Amino acid sequence: MTHDLLVSAEVAVGLVVLVVVATIAYFLLRRRFIGRGNPLMLVYLKNSMRARTGFLAVAPDEVQWFPFLSLRLRPRYRWRRGDVTLGAPAPVTGQRFTTLAEPMAVDCTVGLATYRLVLSASDYTALRSWSESAPPGLNANVA
Repeated sequence: MTHDLLVSAEVAVGLVVLVVVATIAYFLLRRRFIGRGNPLMLVYLKNSMRARTGFLAVAPDEVQWFPFLSLRLRPRYRWRRGDVTLGAPAPVTGQRFTTLAEPMAVDCTVGLATYRLVLSASDYTALRSWSESAPPGLNANVA
C-alpha cells in the first residue's frame, strides 16, 4: 500500500514538473515567434480600460502589441506606421517599472484611440525613430 502511494506521488510530481517545463518552453518559444527577427520591446500599455504589460514587436511597416502572459500568437493591437503619433516623453518613477532601464511614459495616438506607453528610454528612442522615418521601399525624396 505504501509503495503504491509513493509511486502515485512520484507520478504526480513528475506530471507537475512536466507541465511547468512545458509552460516555460511555450512562453520562450512564443516570444521568439512574435519577434520574428524584428526588435521586441517590453512595454506597459494603458488604454482607457486598464494597464497591461506586453511586448511591442516593431516590423518595417507596423508595430504589434502582444500581452505578456497570454497564449495568443496574434497581436492584440496592430498599428501602421503612418497612423502612429507619439507625444512628448516624460520620465517615470516608481516601483512598478523597475524592470525598465530609465522608464519613459509617452502618449501614443492611433486614429481616435490614445494609449499611454511606458518603455525604457532606449526603446522609446527606437520607437520614435521608427515612427518618424519612411518605411523601406517607399520612394520618398529626402532633401
